[in-house]
Order: sequence, then structure tokens, then C-alpha cells
Amino acid sequence: MIDTSSGPRMSDVWHSQDSEIAWLRSKVLSLQLQLAARATSSKRTEWIAGVLGAIGATLLATNYHPGYGFAFFLASNAVWIRFAKRGRLFGMLAMQIVFTVTSVAGLWNWWIGRLVLSTEKGRVIFAVVVELLLPCVFAGGVIFLSSTLVRMAVTALARRAAKGQQ
Repeated sequence: MIDTSSGPRMSDVWHSQDSEIAWLRSKVLSLQLQLAARATSSKRTEWIAGVLGAIGATLLATNYHPGYGFAFFLASNAVWIRFAKRGRLFGMLAMQIVFTVTSVAGLWNWWIGRLVLSTEKGRVIFAVVVELLLPCVFAGGVIFLSSTLVRMAVTALARRAAKGQQ
């Protein structure tokens, strides 16, 4: 006769498996709810960015006030950057960074530059700011882009390693 008193009974094993399955189902449901909430947030973010960009394009195309158009583009770029970072859309992120630079250039050319450079005091302040901030902004941009490229490479290597293990 086989002594099974020291080990678990079959009903205990089934009971623990049922409880594990119930726990896994609750985790899956929790993750599904989180993904649904994120999808709703992503859709909202996507629509906000799209509407801001459309307003900017309309203002720029009608030549009503291009400075306001570039301001809306800049706001749209900020929202698109958030969207791309959360969705890990690195190509879109790079494109929006470039568009942000063009939006700032447009704002400067059509609006801010005229305000700042119209007075002697503004020209002096601008010269000092450019001398101090331009190297910092350039260095920060280089650091940001290089860290983004490193993250992308590490992610690609990790995915490749994970596929190799499967």
C-alpha cells in the first residue's frame, strides 16, 4: 500500500490550482482595465494633438497671424511628443522634435523676434541670452538624442535576445 499522508492530496492540488487560476484571472482583468484606460487616454491625447495642429495649419495657411499658427504647432508638438514617448514610437518622437525646432523658428521669425529686436534693450538681452544659452541648449539636445538612440539600441538588443531564448 502507498502512503500518501505525507504529501498533498489530489483535492488540495486541485484547490490550489483553482485559486491560482482565479488569481491569474483577476490579474488579467486588472491589466485589461489598465490597458483600456491607457487607450482612452492615448486617444484623447492623439485628438488634442491633432486638433491643435489643425488649428495651427489653418492659421498659417490663412496668413491671419502666422505667429499664432506656430504657437499652436508648438503646443501640438508638445502633445505629440508625450504621445510618442508613452507609445514608444521613436520615429514619431524624432520627427516631432524636428517639428518643435521648426515651430520655435517660426515663432521667432513671425512674432517673438520682432518684439525682442525692436528695442535696443531687447537686442542686448537677446545677445546675452544667446551667448549663455545656445551652448547649453545644443549640448542638451545632443545628450537627449544620444540617450534616446542608446535606449532604442538597448531595447532592440533585449528583444533580439528574448527571441533567441524562445
